[in-house]
Amino acid sequence: MNRHPTLPKGEAIAENQHNAAELAPTPDSARRRPVSVEVGAPFWTTGKFKSISAENDLGLENVGAFLLRRLLPGIVEATPQAGYYTFYTYLLAKHEERSESASRADLIPFFRRQELAYAIACRLHTHRVGALVGIQGSSGARRAIRENEETIDLSAYVDNYIDARLGGYGLFYARMLEAVRLTKPGAYQMADRATDRGRNLALAFARTFEQTRYYREFFEADVVPIEVLRDLGDHVCLCTIPGRSDHEVLLDVFVGDAGQELAWESLRQRRIKSFSIHLT
Repeated sequence: MNRHPTLPKGEAIAENQHNAAELAPTPDSARRRPVSVEVGAPFWTTGKFKSISAENDLGLENVGAFLLRRLLPGIVEATPQAGYYTFYTYLLAKHEERSESASRADLIPFFRRQELAYAIACRLHTHRVGALVGIQGSSGARRAIRENEETIDLSAYVDNYIDARLGGYGLFYARMLEAVRLTKPGAYQMADRATDRGRNLALAFARTFEQTRYYREFFEADVVPIEVLRDLGDHVCLCTIPGRSDHEVLLDVFVGDAGQELAWESLRQRRIKSFSIHLT
């Protein structure tokens, strides 16, 4: 087929041979370093952007999280442990009981110190479920244990064991506790409060927690013996549910008696149906 329709066949052949000769490698060109070009990467943006790796490049995790919130309203789906529903509700109720201030700023030091102590206690405990996931402030607690032998000065770690001002509560649990009506949000700059339902759960937890040596002697102390924290973990670690004094009350929070309010009952039924799928 003549690729040069405007040229006679003989002239087209001659031109092709001339072009091939020009493109053929020469001794000089063979010594030149080849130029590599990345297809699709414009030279004018070189050095202006950096590539990073991510676990959720396409944003699919957000889709899954949305579906889980629809199927399991009020449930923190990132952990199999339910103990923080009780522990955080207890801290809010206990702070309201012990403090005259309803300011969030006054809650934060109390909250962080107790969450850190609880994280250390959970890490010291020998879990009945093997490796335990979902401990809030776990890395900071591990560092505190590694750097101390007999006692731990909680004040030395309370500012940096976790970044969020209200720890795991602010990161994951605040809206979930509100969704299951254990808490009600505070006004601007004010602390969240436990509801009557939440206080009932907190009282059930207190029957175990407040019998520990930690609560009786070191609840507000900066320096706490490691054995006291270990004993606290033995009594109220996340893995002690089921079987703890608040177990039945906590079950009632998620799947208890039918509510008269239609919106609440709809959420309760959805939780029950979603749980039943996992059990079948």
